[in-house]
Amino acid sequence: MSDDQPVAGLRSLPAIPLVLETHERRAGDLVILELRGELDIATAPGTEERVQALLEQGSDVLLDLEALAFIDSSGIRMLLQSHRAAERTGRQFTISHGSAQVERVLTLAGVTGVFTYGSAPPAAG
Repeated sequence: MSDDQPVAGLRSLPAIPLVLETHERRAGDLVILELRGELDIATAPGTEERVQALLEQGSDVLLDLEALAFIDSSGIRMLLQSHRAAERTGRQFTISHGSAQVERVLTLAGVTGVFTYGSAPPAAG
């Protein structure tokens, strides 16, 4: 059977849109990356690539999770990998506290003690 033939009994599903908005701003050597939406299997790889690039360029990174609605194990892995990348590059990787749902997932996963928590400085007016 060819790969492009439908399997009997299965229907095609529409493509799932990426549901993560990011906003990036700088405060000196610190880059604040604000996440809004879902940090999951579809969005975590691109977010991880961006954080690691910023760390390798010599920036400290604060990941603002305040507006994050959802995180899954891929998002948790991304946070852990970013934490390790910061240690490897000698830079700071900080996260802000997220919604109650996000905090609950991080607590249940047992990873809250791994991260440094901080708050994003107010945006320049």
